[in-house]
Amino acid sequence: MKQVRNHLKGWLFVIVAVVIVGAALEVVPLRAKAAGAGAKIVVSLTWDDGRASQFASVPIQEAHGMKATYYINSGSIDAGPYYLTRAQLDAIAQSGNEIGGHTVRHENLTAIPIEQAATAICNDRQTLVDWYGPEAGKSFAYPYGANNADVKKIPGSCGYTSARGVTGVRTSTACLGCRMAESLPPLDPWYIAGPTSLTNSTTLDDLKFQVDQAATNGGGWVVYTMHSIGDPMNDYNIDPVIYDQFLAWLQSRTDVEVRTVGEVMSTAWPVPTTTTTTVVPPTPPLAIPLVNADLETDANRNGVSDCWLRGSAGTNTASWSRSNSAHSGAVAEEVTISTYTSGDRKIVQLLDSGTANGGCAPSVSDASTYTLNLWYRSTGTNNMVVFTRDAAGMWKYWKTGPVVAPSFTGTPVAFAPGKL
Repeated sequence: MKQVRNHLKGWLFVIVAVVIVGAALEVVPLRAKAAGAGAKIVVSLTWDDGRASQFASVPIQEAHGMKATYYINSGSIDAGPYYLTRAQLDAIAQSGNEIGGHTVRHENLTAIPIEQAATAICNDRQTLVDWYGPEAGKSFAYPYGANNADVKKIPGSCGYTSARGVTGVRTSTACLGCRMAESLPPLDPWYIAGPTSLTNSTTLDDLKFQVDQAATNGGGWVVYTMHSIGDPMNDYNIDPVIYDQFLAWLQSRTDVEVRTVGEVMSTAWPVPTTTTTTVVPPTPPLAIPLVNADLETDANRNGVSDCWLRGSAGTNTASWSRSNSAHSGAVAEEVTISTYTSGDRKIVQLLDSGTANGGCAPSVSDASTYTLNLWYRSTGTNNMVVFTRDAAGMWKYWKTGPVVAPSFTGTPVAFAPGKL
């Protein structure tokens, strides 16, 4: 069991969220910047597990001139009617789709010894390369999205060039504090972030939301994770009619390219150009206190500090309370994570339009820089994470601060992310 007690004390922030990943606590300020014109959006269609129903995805993709990445558990091929046959997988590969790895038998890599994890990853890749040559085995996906620092070292040692997770990008209903799209190239090639896996409840509008969100926030890479198609009894299923409609919509977008994961990773993405600007003396610093920074006020008596919300993403179990273990005053927000596979738990200041418009988020100036200050208690290592809000009103990831150590007695910490 891992407990995190946090007490936030705001001095010079923008917008703050506290994000706990496993036992890691992250604090988030935000600031505004308009998205640039002509944003580049790349979409990757990925399929996990080598399920038999996925064979029906190929003609739909071909009808729209698109290819996908199929992450395969080689030990499941020809293993029964639920999985692809070798002949079907051959046809998928021969159609120009990418074949990537997903371990031999969908092993949870954080639940087995690291030597077994390496065997599951490397043996799977070797089999796929033996079957389909060097074009296979470039891209890897973690089963269940489960990974840690040791596991993330394995795919590259086996010969892969990337590894995909199953979360890390905001959807319309989940991971609300996450980035709006993966970057090009990805921030971490050994954890390519994407929206959560598609399910029976995913609508056409949900699929379009991810692309529109990226377009509004400077572009980037949107990696969709799918499992079954045309199998409504399976929770992780997409209706083939919706899939066809979505691909037709993607095809109509002049600002979108659909590429396999391997193609994206092999592209030499241009370094953003810089322009010469006149140096302006910095504005003298002004304190911007957070609304209810000490977490004391709960005027509506809903058990959550006013101007804050509790969020979650991924697979984990946690409980929240308003604790009396505060740095000062009487109240702190405390979360106890009892089981953890992936994702996060977080306390987030309301992602609204800012104090200038009557909201909770401090309104700031792009001409200034800000420092995030807080007191925290935690049984795990912690990070502060900075998010931004653009001119269109969308929040997106900006920067992650340095790791800070666990503290059982309460510790002050500051993070100056610099200029946006």
